[in-house]
Amino acid sequence: MDGYGVIGYSALLYLTNDYDGGEICFYDGNTPTEYKPGLGTLVYFKGDEHHPHSVNKVLGGERGNIILFFDVKA
Repeated sequence: MDGYGVIGYSALLYLTNDYDGGEICFYDGNTPTEYKPGLGTLVYFKGDEHHPHSVNKVLGGERGNIILFFDVKA
């Protein structure tokens, strides 16, 4: 194996829901759509440069996630 491929997909498993802020945002152009998934939710999405996303600042509490990246063979 020559190393890693290109990150094609990302996934977030939400381990907590007792926090303020911390929403995940997906963009359609410059317009964000914000989500605050509940405890135990898995969010799976195309995570390349053509599908921008961000996470808002956590304002209180603690946001816990397991973050996974799935690469595609280059």
